[in-house]
Amino acid sequence: ADFTQQTPATTIVQRYDRMRDELASVPGIQLVGLGSNMPLRASGFQLEVKAEGRAVASGEATPTAEYRTADPDYFRAAGIPVLGGREFTEGDDRAANKVVIINQTLAERLFPGLDAVGRRVGWTGEVLKFIGISDEWRTVVGVVGNTKDGGLDAPPVGAVFTPFAQGDFPTGGLVIRSDVAAAGLATTARAIVRSIDPTQPVENVMTVDEIRDESVGPRRLNALLVGSLALLALVIAAIGIGAVL
Repeated sequence: ADFTQQTPATTIVQRYDRMRDELASVPGIQLVGLGSNMPLRASGFQLEVKAEGRAVASGEATPTAEYRTADPDYFRAAGIPVLGGREFTEGDDRAANKVVIINQTLAERLFPGLDAVGRRVGWTGEVLKFIGISDEWRTVVGVVGNTKDGGLDAPPVGAVFTPFAQGDFPTGGLVIRSDVAAAGLATTARAIVRSIDPTQPVENVMTVDEIRDESVGPRRLNALLVGSLALLALVIAAIGIGAVL
């Protein structure tokens, strides 16, 4: 879902909260999370990131990470394990201290051999002045596992999760974990979103399996083509040998 830029951020967060709460009350739904990224999908929105007390060595590239948001139930709904520290809480709102959760890849890059929880990171780079994101320090309260967002065979990228309520761009999607058929839930989800905002478009309603199949689809097609060409070559070779005999 997405809202117009004229809508105050607090109002946007409240609407998302209503969507989440109403969906969570639907029979068969176990968890509903809010986040800027859906499972197995990369955002492509990367920024340079800094770690307090750690200077970038001469000739070393400044670390980068994807900017993401998540609410307290996002990681459990998406099946992302918390490896250290804690998840976000409802108290991590705009009035609270700035906190983040980072993934394992970024933790190992910024704090090799150290516990990242309790340390501070921040965004950096000239681009910040053009996009309205501050470079203030944010305390790491948790470390989560890596995810295959760039493809099942792609290496994981660093990621920084900001509480959805503290996000600079409070837009995203709903991650629903359920023990009932997904087809009926898609209709219910659309109805709930439109009851809160009738003009809101609801796009890309997919199960995790469908997202995974979409990711491996091109590879399956390539494998099929290569296999078909190999079979054709075998047939041609057999015909040629038969003709010689």
